[in-house]
Amino acid sequence: MGFKTANQAWRLRHTTGRTPRFATPQALWQAATDYFEWVDQNPWMKTEHRIRPTTSAQGAQTCLIDLPLIRPYTLSGLCAYWRVSQSYWRKFKESKRDDESFQWAINRIKDVIYSQKFEGAVLGYFNANIITRELGLQNRQRRDEQLQQKQRALVRREQSNGDIILEMEYPPFMNHLN
Repeated sequence: MGFKTANQAWRLRHTTGRTPRFATPQALWQAATDYFEWVDQNPWMKTEHRIRPTTSAQGAQTCLIDLPLIRPYTLSGLCAYWRVSQSYWRKFKESKRDDESFQWAINRIKDVIYSQKFEGAVLGYFNANIITRELGLQNRQRRDEQLQQKQRALVRREQSNGDIILEMEYPPFMNHLN
């Protein structure tokens, strides 16, 4: 069964399309702070065996203790909390590139996530190697030196008498010509 002829139900709608998830920068920032508060209030729990001394003749008693662990703020966790994909977040940032008020909120969110991870790694709450890699802070000097050494491949063709016929430099992706 279809619509009746001359149906005018569409006129009752005042807007077209879906309403935006974050209509204002304040709504975006509020949603982010909700995530940050949730992370702070819901730490990971680690169960450990602890030895508790007793006054009886038994000596000591073993018990299980739940220790709260700080949970890092992550972009993937933020998207999961909002029930959106990370591609949605990338497209949202791109669509709001020219809107300064949204850029303030987006940059503030990124800064809070970055600083919480960095400070947590410095204080020893998070694995410093993992956080360093994720934040892009690893020492690139050694890797850059290796790349510079492989930068150019020299191709030489010599005749049997030692005369050079051809000498050319190729980019690294053409190393197979050697």
